Amino acid sequence: MSEDHEKSTEEILRLNRELSILNALSRIINQSIDFDEILNNSLDKITEMTGVGSAGIYLLDERNRDLVFAAYRGFSSTFIKGVKRLKVGEGVTGKAALSGESLFVDDYFAHPDGLSLGVEEGMRSLMVIPLKSGTRIFGTLNIARKEVHRFTASEKDLFNSIGQIIGGAMERASYYAENVRRLEEQKTLYAISQEIASRLEFKEVLQKIMESAVDLLGAEAGTIVLWDRQKQCYATAVVHRLAETMIGREFSHDSDGIVGEIIIRKCPVLYDDYEHHPKRVKELDSFHFKKVVGLPLIVREMVIGAMVVGTTDPQKHFEQSEIDLLFTFAHQAAIAIGNTILYEDSVAKIKQLTILHEIGKTLSSTLDLDELLKQALGLLRQQFDYASCCILILDKEKNELYVEQVIGRDLAMLKARRFRVGLDGIVGWVAKTGESYYASDVLRDPHYISESDNIRSEAAFPLKVRDEVIGVL
Repeated sequence: MSEDHEKSTEEILRLNRELSILNALSRIINQSIDFDEILNNSLDKITEMTGVGSAGIYLLDERNRDLVFAAYRGFSSTFIKGVKRLKVGEGVTGKAALSGESLFVDDYFAHPDGLSLGVEEGMRSLMVIPLKSGTRIFGTLNIARKEVHRFTASEKDLFNSIGQIIGGAMERASYYAENVRRLEEQKTLYAISQEIASRLEFKEVLQKIMESAVDLLGAEAGTIVLWDRQKQCYATAVVHRLAETMIGREFSHDSDGIVGEIIIRKCPVLYDDYEHHPKRVKELDSFHFKKVVGLPLIVREMVIGAMVVGTTDPQKHFEQSEIDLLFTFAHQAAIAIGNTILYEDSVAKIKQLTILHEIGKTLSSTLDLDELLKQALGLLRQQFDYASCCILILDKEKNELYVEQVIGRDLAMLKARRFRVGLDGIVGWVAKTGESYYASDVLRDPHYISESDNIRSEAAFPLKVRDEVIGVL
């Protein structure tokens, strides 16, 4: 009995030690979004807390399809120089990078994929853990020992978990670096369009473009229609000397009228007698437009929108030279609009990644689940100005969701609520499908259950562990 108790105590101590290692590693890694810092901080913490003598990290050079020994501890300079680059598939390390699966070699000398440099280094056992996130592999974590060692199941689980933590950090750092690079590129492109943008906000850029187009043709009014990524249709973004109620009007790819024709033909379209045209926008009848010309806004062969200019003067004729001039202006305007959108998207992406970094630090700073969820939801609500944020957990036995934590609503009032999977609300639907769901207008959504008169849109995301839904955000 005492022997069983002793084993149980040892198991608890081992688990506590492993949790401490993972928590400390997660905390130190999430303090940085710099690749070099992540690699070196990881190795320092691993060697310090696990007692391994030799550890290294290879990074995958995707262009050359080889692995670069980027950070290391406890290896000789001769070994480091000799294995600085390995082909994917070469040796134990290359095989693990190729397959995406961890490899554990108890006796390196006897292994068919052992490298002579490793034997000369005195490496007797080796574990290689792919550093990946999803299906993307960033490199490998290599842990070597100078003695033959049979890796236990708990060691394998621990270092696989360490690999997942480092892989996740590398993914965030990769996204951050990529978006910083793109932001710098967009800053350069953005500067080129200053003559149009004149350091204005996006809506002001559109307004200035619209006013310039109307003035260029000596017309009276105009509108710009842009592709709305959320609604997946074209929508009026700005008007000049037209009713503000026109803003937001939607047009599909096959819409009748001048906008639809512009989008399909991707060239200038002229209506000579607009007020009597069968495909006119009837809300404009009171303006009695005579001539209306529309031009596509094209960026990299993609129609991002349309610009339409009209005149009520029966004596005004849009000459071909004027249309050609406006077409050139529309091309420049499209580039300016595209650059402005990309710039704002890049700024938004940097902001989002910074928020994710802050949430990552929060998640690694506490082991108290309630406090962890409360802080994470609080950050989401604060940064994005959401009305409320909520996490629901799946009760597998009852096949129901219950509210675990909420910000912006009264938790006590929601604690008793249950949502049946696949039946109750958007969250129930997401728990069933395992897919994210966005309702731009909840009043029109078939899955939405009214919880508050103030809510107009809702997004729900599945919380998964190894493809299994455990809850909904």
